[in-house]
Amino acid sequence: LLRRLKSNSNFISIAHGGEINAKSFFEKTIVNRALKNSDLIIPVSRYSGTKIDGNIDRKKMHVIPNGFDLDMSEVIQLKAKVRKEINGAVRLVSVGSIWPRKGHHNVLNALPEIISDHPGTTYDIVGRESDTSLCRKYFNDEKLKDSIKIHGQISNENMYAVLNSSDIFILLSETQPGGDFEGFGIAVIEANYFGLPSIGSLDSGMEDSVKDGESGILVNPRDKNQIRKAVNDICNNYGHFSEGAKKWAEEHHWSVIVKRYIDVINRIK
Repeated sequence: LLRRLKSNSNFISIAHGGEINAKSFFEKTIVNRALKNSDLIIPVSRYSGTKIDGNIDRKKMHVIPNGFDLDMSEVIQLKAKVRKEINGAVRLVSVGSIWPRKGHHNVLNALPEIISDHPGTTYDIVGRESDTSLCRKYFNDEKLKDSIKIHGQISNENMYAVLNSSDIFILLSETQPGGDFEGFGIAVIEANYFGLPSIGSLDSGMEDSVKDGESGILVNPRDKNQIRKAVNDICNNYGHFSEGAKKWAEEHHWSVIVKRYIDVINRIK
């Protein structure tokens, strides 16, 4: 209807995550009609692009990642991460609501092995407790509960403080049976800004938010051995990954990303 009323307007759709992989016929029909009537489709990752209906014209698609722009009035003074490696305890952190797609349970499942390699390791979780069903047994585990700290939903300033005092950001998201998936993972980039290397999931949008081998390492989120090895590899070469994380974050600041938007939008004028 809007297209008929404004026939001279260009329509742009930005494709993030689960909304483009809807399972219900009604939702899928609405989304696909919107995409077919769009002059430009911008998936936020290559993975998101693969989830768009195959009948949609691929020539209209241009992948542009999410950007970040932290509130600098709330960012605390950064500590200098000058360590070349980490030999002792590691402070892991995740940011995101606790529910199955975010994969906190995958981190918790690998935590005993990580603690075995790095005694004293802790895992901070920042985010609402939306659905803890897959995490509850770990939260109640006497051997683990002192190593886990759940901060809940906190202010940006407090979140930045947690990130700034952490060593590795870890987000092991997994696609859900209903179709919801991690479209990009902007929290990864925000953590990179603080010099935190990241560990993220293969087969997700994090294949674009983690520069594998540079800003962090991509793993199978359900493979404890891969997760354990990723932590060890980062700890043994921390300086390389920390510097890589900072550089990767700079490439995703909105002042950079917006230029890519302007470029592709100008092509349809």
